[in-house]
Amino acid sequence: MEIITLIIVPVLLFFLWQYQAINEGKEEGMYYSCKYTSKNKVLRLLDEHKFWTTQRMIIASGFISQYSAIAITEIFDWVSVLFMTVFLGLSYILVFSFWHNGSLYTTSNRYRNPGNEVPYPGGWKANQDGKAIFDFPYKMRKGMLIAGWFVFLLFILINLKLCGRI
Repeated sequence: MEIITLIIVPVLLFFLWQYQAINEGKEEGMYYSCKYTSKNKVLRLLDEHKFWTTQRMIIASGFISQYSAIAITEIFDWVSVLFMTVFLGLSYILVFSFWHNGSLYTTSNRYRNPGNEVPYPGGWKANQDGKAIFDFPYKMRKGMLIAGWFVFLLFILINLKLCGRI
């Protein structure tokens, strides 16, 4: 039972988090494609980064707390749960930018106003535009994705070790 709860649930939630990052990128791409051309002045002045960052934190916290709740009810002590929760959160942070930014760039290019230049030449592999709080070039985003998967793999292996499976 602990394998299902401590391994399979976090794996499913980790992939769901990456799917969430893609969807948020699409949402923001569609939003930004009309924000700066809108006749609504309030829309152009809105600072949506705080809203979206808060939204991401709530969703990620919900996903990660699922693991924490399961791990606490199993054989782990609180120090192990805290350490593993931080490890899991780090993997979430590292993989997010690759999927989110790539999806944002391709969606923004698709929904741009006709006659305007492509906002993100290079599509998925486009580099930062300097508008977001955290902007990373494509190579760094790809490196962060690989590092995030590696951290998550370590998370799984340490979980298996703590469960006595390896």
